[in-house]
Amino acid sequence: MAGQVVKSSFVLLSKFSASRQESASKTATSHIRKTLALMLEQVCKKLNFK
Repeated sequence: MAGQVVKSSFVLLSKFSASRQESASKTATSHIRKTLALMLEQVCKKLNFK
């Protein structure tokens, strides 16, 4: 019984950890996209693109 509890806890922690990693990855990707969009906007302004 104790072995099953440990195994279930490990599975839940593993899923939670994977979920947090995915969330962190999505957040990082969002920040990168925003930064690239701002950089592109600045370059277009400098080159007088509309």
